[in-house]
Amino acid sequence: PLALTGTAIASSSSTFGDSLEPGAVSFTNIVGLDDVSASASVDTSATTASGHAIVGTYTQTSTSATLAGTDSGNYTYTGFSTASQNYTINQRPLTITADNQSRIYGNSFSFDGTEFSISGLATGEGVSTANLSSTATDVNVDAGDYTISADTVTAGTGGFASSNYDITFVDGTFTVNQRDLVITAADQSKDYGDAFSFAGNEFSIAASDTDTGLILGETITSATLTSDATPTTADAGEYA
Repeated sequence: PLALTGTAIASSSSTFGDSLEPGAVSFTNIVGLDDVSASASVDTSATTASGHAIVGTYTQTSTSATLAGTDSGNYTYTGFSTASQNYTINQRPLTITADNQSRIYGNSFSFDGTEFSISGLATGEGVSTANLSSTATDVNVDAGDYTISADTVTAGTGGFASSNYDITFVDGTFTVNQRDLVITAADQSKDYGDAFSFAGNEFSIAASDTDTGLILGETITSATLTSDATPTTADAGEYA
């Protein structure tokens, strides 16, 4: 049999979590149109708990056992390994999006690290928690919209490692809603022809509960009060 020479394995690559795609094996001395081929494998050195080869560069190897083809009996093959690491496993794209949140002004809120959605994970791997933050968690901030930022994966499953992923973090929106507050003008009276003016403190404020009423030690000392009944010329009767 003819010994195969000039063996080469083409460079190749794949994405972390996907099937490996070794390069094609070629020879320089196959006679004519003989049907002879061989296949290669990637010399991976480490895998995650989920069984995926980690991101990095690797050599490739083709063994004599992979020789195939209808004319392979006319050849001998001792196998071949690439001298350089010509196979690359690239990072897998992963998107982590902070979930939108809301609270009522004055109420407290804290992240537990699970308020996100995720897409792009390799099979068998998961993200349990991520670092989430927003200035809206400060109980004193005013009503309005604030950004929720996610910037780090803090725990995963299945051997998850951030180094195997190209992670894009997408911001969410945290809405601090206005707190309901009920101010009731106190009833007043005067005699026809008398003048009346408001001091600004003729009101009561409904008691606070979980989601309504004054909070954080805030107070209201005066309010603008008006009525058509204040002029001396106002006729006797009831007015708002």
